[in-house]
Amino acid sequence: MINSLDKKQLKVAVLLDKDIPTDHSFVQGTLENSLSKRNCHITFIGYKSNIESSKKDNVSFIYVQKGSANFFINKFHKLITFTKKVKESGPYDVLYTRNDPVYLILAWYLKTKNIIRLHFHQISHLHAFASSKKNMIYKIKTVGDLILRKKFLKYADRALLISDEMKVFLDQKWPAFSDKYIVFPMGIEVSEFEDIIPYNQKQLDVTYIGTLAKSRRVDIIIDAVKLYNDTYGPLKLHIWGQSHDKQDDIDLKAHTKKIGAENLVTFYGKVARKEVIENIKNTKIGMAAIPNTGLLKQISPTKLMEYLAAGCCVVATKGIRDQEDIVNEAYGNGHLIDFTAEDIAKAVHSILSDPANADALSQKGREYIFKKRSYTEMASRIWSEFDVLLK
Repeated sequence: MINSLDKKQLKVAVLLDKDIPTDHSFVQGTLENSLSKRNCHITFIGYKSNIESSKKDNVSFIYVQKGSANFFINKFHKLITFTKKVKESGPYDVLYTRNDPVYLILAWYLKTKNIIRLHFHQISHLHAFASSKKNMIYKIKTVGDLILRKKFLKYADRALLISDEMKVFLDQKWPAFSDKYIVFPMGIEVSEFEDIIPYNQKQLDVTYIGTLAKSRRVDIIIDAVKLYNDTYGPLKLHIWGQSHDKQDDIDLKAHTKKIGAENLVTFYGKVARKEVIENIKNTKIGMAAIPNTGLLKQISPTKLMEYLAAGCCVVATKGIRDQEDIVNEAYGNGHLIDFTAEDIAKAVHSILSDPANADALSQKGREYIFKKRSYTEMASRIWSEFDVLLK
């Protein structure tokens, strides 16, 4: 039971800068929807196109003007404008930031001026550590990212990591900061999945939701759908999402046409989250087949959890620790597969050919997520961290 923080209202500032957010569900579910119900006021500071104003108690919004389209100029603009907004609206007990190392500089400065007391920095990806064949500007960006993190991460009070796998990686890369790393595995906002469609009434066969980046090898999933149709019978794949690199989307659609699967796969592009949720609820099988190579081992299992909460059965691959833990805890052992078109096709057929077992898996997965991966539980954990550090 938390006592010391309940005596006064805690002030938390949350900085959000992505124009089109793809992974802010932790922030929204844990901070906006759950933590704000405690004796805590959450102030979101970000671009107007990014954050939607709500009328929740103890939640407020401050908008920041977007900067230049030039990457480097925009970094300086972000540093100046976000710092100004925090200073004007502060002081705050906690500053919560995500990913961008510019925020580490900003937080360091604000702490020296006593405008914030604590800095919690969430790291939800490790793209900067990945080797890349992209252009020189991208390489400069990643090198700069690593330099800034290594210089300023020591001033953060906590670095929130999304998986045990990520912690193992960073413990090896940057052991000097090990005392700051805490693992907050991704959860979901279960209230979005209170009302679902029973498994036997779902209309969509298989759905993939996520990035179409070449590294995800969505082409293998499409190969599996083609193989399924050739071997077992009719099956359609529905894909929502896109890659940051438009060429990846073009190449994937070209591959689909090349193997004769254009009538078996529908690409919807990127749509509003509300539409995504509705389609997940109407899906029999959520596709969580991912290569277990490189930094993909550390990806967030958010979509996997949303599939399960919506009552989908899931096809998930071995070798990604968080994904393995979730599937094994939800279903029991024996449900993970290798990332091959043949194994994916067989797994889909195993589910669709046994409706009674599929319905049982649907219920088991849903019950697990509601009990173990709710953002309400995550909010309790982060509140405890605040309490320890603010005493």
